[in-house]
Amino acid sequence: MDEHETDDDGVDRVEAEGSVSGERYRRNMTVWPPIDRDDLRKARGDAGFDTVLPLLIRRLIAETASGLESLDMPGGSGTAVGGYDGIVTASRPSAFVPEGTSVWELSVGGGNNKAEDDYEKRIKGPKGLATQDVTYVEVVLDTWRDARTWAERHTEDGRWREVRGYNLDGIDVWLEQAPATTAWLAARLGKALPGVRSLDSWWTDSWLRSTRIPLDRTVVLAGREKAAADFGALLATGQSVTTLGRVSKVASSARRAGPAVSGACDRKAEGRPDTGCIGVIPTTRRACAPGTAGQAGLSTHALVS
Repeated sequence: MDEHETDDDGVDRVEAEGSVSGERYRRNMTVWPPIDRDDLRKARGDAGFDTVLPLLIRRLIAETASGLESLDMPGGSGTAVGGYDGIVTASRPSAFVPEGTSVWELSVGGGNNKAEDDYEKRIKGPKGLATQDVTYVEVVLDTWRDARTWAERHTEDGRWREVRGYNLDGIDVWLEQAPATTAWLAARLGKALPGVRSLDSWWTDSWLRSTRIPLDRTVVLAGREKAAADFGALLATGQSVTTLGRVSKVASSARRAGPAVSGACDRKAEGRPDTGCIGVIPTTRRACAPGTAGQAGLSTHALVS
């Protein structure tokens, strides 16, 4: 007797059932990334998003910069302070954050006209630095088709060491390199990933509320001072992936965060060099450590499940 049957049309029932199961599995999978270019374009038109944009860019910088030394970029009500929208210093270059000191101007629209207005009024470097030693970055969350040629033209001016222009598509590409920030923005836009939250929201909304008397970081870190200090020193090395453990649920959380995370788990499963099969977003100084990391004065641009 055959191990499986065929129906009257000769269709293999096992194969058909497998196809149904596979389709059900695909429907239940979390789509990554949860937001796309159209979501960004729609969000920029929302009331108040001009005060959210600095928060978005600030998180992108914090998550992807190499050798980040300082980041001054007020968001929310802080955008009314005046001066440059942002001043950043990094010891090494990365795809979107220049090496050295850079000044940033941010806008949700306006294209060339807005970029030109910002550029013309910025003729002095920050903190007494010469403009020739500083990179100027203009971010316009709009189609801004001339962003690249605009930046090249003003780099040739020689006023600044380099001029860069990032448009809506550039920010969309940047988000692909920053899963923690992508998840944060998705939540703000009402497209949160099931079971994935930022470490700070997990700490505030879940951990602190889990007991009648909130157990703050003092309790969590009791007796773990050396472990917290060692972990802080490890993050300070700047390595891109930090191994915390290999609990299956944690690895599952990492996989739900998308391809950027699951690669480490794949390498472990295939016996390749162990870079960590973990619940850590593989970006510099980002860790998913409910207990020690986020509440030991470390960055909280991480995801937890």
